[in-house]
Amino acid sequence: MDKPTFDGSRDVGALDTFQLKLELYLDDCGWTEQDKIRFVIGQLSGEAIAFWRRTAQPIPTTHWTEVINTLRTYFVPLTIGTDLYKALERLWQGNTPPFEFLKQFDEHASCVSNMSDAEYFRLLRGRVNSRAREELARALGEHLTRQEIVQALLEAHSIGHTTGLDDPWTLTWRL
Repeated sequence: MDKPTFDGSRDVGALDTFQLKLELYLDDCGWTEQDKIRFVIGQLSGEAIAFWRRTAQPIPTTHWTEVINTLRTYFVPLTIGTDLYKALERLWQGNTPPFEFLKQFDEHASCVSNMSDAEYFRLLRGRVNSRAREELARALGEHLTRQEIVQALLEAHSIGHTTGLDDPWTLTWRL
């Protein structure tokens, strides 16, 4: 595995990705905690190492995640949770706001999960095009499991509207 680095990116997921990769990398080595802390500081580059040197942070003594938490205070804005929630509220699917869409999806998913296999396949037969019907017939003839049949239908790119909900790839932003 390559050594993970962090360049001080303001991307929200960059620091989390760096931390995850560090956890995976450091789990495989038998270093002391001080060695891990020095390694983490050594993996900083660009604006991240400039911030670390500029603030003259004392080297943490307990755990390497203290370095990550210190970086998080500078590189991740305090309002990130609110900002992401507002962005999610502006995301619409057709004429449906995201939370209403998720509610409808959960209702549909619970109905589908309570169906017998025969009812489920009957539902699919009525909702898919001829190409998907051929895939469904082939899958039923091969005695595949429900999951394998759904996978075969997805691979045929033909059940985009079987849920009765809008296509999940048609998300639009509302300002």
